[in-house]
Amino acid sequence: MKLRPFIDVQAYCAAIGFVAMEWSALENSVHRLLWQLAGLEVNIGRCLTQHVAFGTIWDSILALSVELKLPEDRQRTLQSLQAQCEPLRLKRNEVVHALWGITSGTDLARGELTAIVVKARRKLKVELNNHTVEFMNELAGKIADLSLAIADQGVLLPDGNT
Repeated sequence: MKLRPFIDVQAYCAAIGFVAMEWSALENSVHRLLWQLAGLEVNIGRCLTQHVAFGTIWDSILALSVELKLPEDRQRTLQSLQAQCEPLRLKRNEVVHALWGITSGTDLARGELTAIVVKARRKLKVELNNHTVEFMNELAGKIADLSLAIADQGVLLPDGNT
């Protein structure tokens, strides 16, 4: 289905889905890291963290890294991974929760669609951000790379065993 001659709607749907899927995998990597640090079996960990906010999971990981007296360099690595998540989380939210369409600023010749992002916390705010399928596929790739880096941290158990 073509929305306009330059826009492949199926490619956009696939790219949005790719971003959503990779973010889910990243969240799973973060949850698993917490379970591993806490010494929790997977299903017990799931019961405890399934409905806990993403930032709270990271706060728990960082607190556990101090409590477990992980080496300083490992604690800094975990802090860095957490910091890398935030800009990707914001972009993921924009992509997944946006109202997609065409506005006066949409560059159809570049294959763009406009993500209309509406926020209403304390004050109504509407942002128009133009994105291409390539941008979203690159975003999904960055999320996937970070997810793997987080998963790699879980291989290093607190006592140094693998």
